[in-house]
Amino acid sequence: MILNKTHFHLMNMKSIIYLQLILLGLFVLLIGCQKDKIDDNPRDDYMSFGAITGYDWRKCMCCGGWIIEIDNSIYRFFELPDNCIINLENETFPLNVKLDWVEEDFQCLGDEIIIKKIKSLTNEKKPFNKSRPVFISSVLYKL
Repeated sequence: MILNKTHFHLMNMKSIIYLQLILLGLFVLLIGCQKDKIDDNPRDDYMSFGAITGYDWRKCMCCGGWIIEIDNSIYRFFELPDNCIINLENETFPLNVKLDWVEEDFQCLGDEIIIKKIKSLTNEKKPFNKSRPVFISSVLYKL
């Protein structure tokens, strides 16, 4: 087989193109896989902010529990996680918190959640609008 100068030139051009494609791919991969900025803010460990507004004193089969506002929606929960140091019986409401939570699998009124992790924000500033009325199942609660 006789190799001429044009053949070497084409092979060299293919190598350069492949090398450029590989470098471009690595560049795109590095930009796309950049780690998120990590700072020392402990709020990043929780998915939501909320405000526990008090106990649900309504008298019905599905009522009771504690009322919490999360992202402008009202939910209820019945217990805090075992390792929680918040004592709701001795707190002043509204109590600003950060928390991880999921919707209850078997809901009665449709507003029940399970709190997985929670921390009080009594020493941190998180504004809460106390003057906004909130409707829960046709009962008006003034927060």
